[in-house]
Amino acid sequence: MNAQQAFICIIISAYEADRSIYGVYHIVKGKKSSQTIQDAALFSLLPYFGVLPALTRAELEQAVRELHQQKWLEKVGEDRFVLTGQGQAALDAFLQLHPVMKELNGWEYHTLTETAWLRLRLYIQSLTHLVARMPSFYPLTHEPDIQRWVKNKLPPSDKRETVHRELYAELVSFLKTCRQEQAFVFVHQLSGKKRAGMTKQQLASALGWHPSTVHLYHMATLHQMFNTTAKQPERYRRLAMFAADLKQEVVLTASTKQTMELLAEGYSLEEISRIRKLKQNTIEDHIVEIAWHHSAFSIRPFVRQEWEQQIIEVAEQLGTSRLRELKDRLPQEVSYFMIRLVMAKRKVSHGA
Repeated sequence: MNAQQAFICIIISAYEADRSIYGVYHIVKGKKSSQTIQDAALFSLLPYFGVLPALTRAELEQAVRELHQQKWLEKVGEDRFVLTGQGQAALDAFLQLHPVMKELNGWEYHTLTETAWLRLRLYIQSLTHLVARMPSFYPLTHEPDIQRWVKNKLPPSDKRETVHRELYAELVSFLKTCRQEQAFVFVHQLSGKKRAGMTKQQLASALGWHPSTVHLYHMATLHQMFNTTAKQPERYRRLAMFAADLKQEVVLTASTKQTMELLAEGYSLEEISRIRKLKQNTIEDHIVEIAWHHSAFSIRPFVRQEWEQQIIEVAEQLGTSRLRELKDRLPQEVSYFMIRLVMAKRKVSHGA
C-alpha cells in the first residue's frame, strides 16, 4: 500500500458507505464547500483535508479500481465502497510502517504549506549563495510573490553569516525531533551553492517508495514544523517566519456568509431560502457550517432542547456519529438537519 491508497482507505473506512468515492475526492482536494467541510469534521477527517491537491478524478477512480481488484475495497452501491478485512490489515501495516501519518494537520495547514515551503527553499538557496559570495544563481522558483518575500527578508550583508548559522542550527534542532526518513526527504529537496535539490520522483526512486509516500513525509514534516514553531517561536524564530503571516482563521464560504447575515437580520430558514432563491437543503447546509465554526451560535431556533438532549443520548448509547443510524433510533419528527446541527454543536463544544 502507498500513501495515496492509505488516504483513500482511511476516508472510505470512516464513511462506511455513507458517501461516494467523490466525497473522498473532495476531502483530499480540500474543497471549500459546506458539505465537504461538514463531512471532514463529522467523520473526523480534518487531518486529511487538502492532502492531495493535485489528484484528479480520473486518478481517484483508477486508484479505487485497483484497490477493489486487490480486494481491499468491496463495492456496496453506485460509487460506494467499504474497507474489507484485507484492506484494513494492509492499512494497519502501512500506518505501523509510516507513523508520520499522525503528524498531518491538513485542515490547519493545507493552504499555507506550499507557499511556506517555497519561501524556505528559495531563502536557503539565496542566503547560501550570498554567504559564499556567489550572488548569481538560477532561482528554484520564479513566482514573483515568493521572490519578493525572500528579497525583503534576506538580512543585510553584515548579518548574513550570523543568520545563516542560526537558521542552520534551528533546522538541525527541529529535524532531530523527526524520523530519519523525514529528515532525508526534507534535506534532499533543498538546494545549496553546489547542489540542486532532488524532486519527489527522484526521492521515491532513492527510497523505493511510491511518490505519494514521499509526498506524505514532505507534508508531515512541514506540518510538524509549523506546529513546533508556533508552540516555540522564541526557540525557532528563524524557522517561524516562513509561515508567520500565512496563518488565517477558518472562514465561512461566501454563500454561507450571506446566509449568516440574513439570519442575523432575523429572517427564518424558509425566508432565506426564498430570498436567495436556493433550496432549503442548501440553506440548512449553510446553517450547519455556521455551527461548526461559531461556538456561540445558538441552534435553539432549529432544534428544541428536549430533541437536542435525545439526539445526544442516542449518539452516546450507540457510540457513533453516523446520521443514518441515529435517525433510525430517533422520533420521526427529528430531521437529519437537526441531527447534523446537534452533532456539529457537540463536536465544537468538545473541541473536536
